[in-house]
Amino acid sequence: MDNASSALVNEASNHWHDLALLGVVVAIAIYYLYRKLWKKKGECGSCASCASGCPSKGKKENPRQS
Repeated sequence: MDNASSALVNEASNHWHDLALLGVVVAIAIYYLYRKLWKKKGECGSCASCASGCPSKGKKENPRQS
């Protein structure tokens, strides 16, 4: 039994690079989401309908006033 458990420990300790690779992939995914979603929150996504910018950046209109 001692021999089998030591083999499992050796096998598990030899796969640290799998965890490191997983950490790198997760870090890249978080960075991608930060750049694409959270960093540009509130900015216009290059809408072609307006030349001066996104209408949401300007004065907010109250729909009840019209």
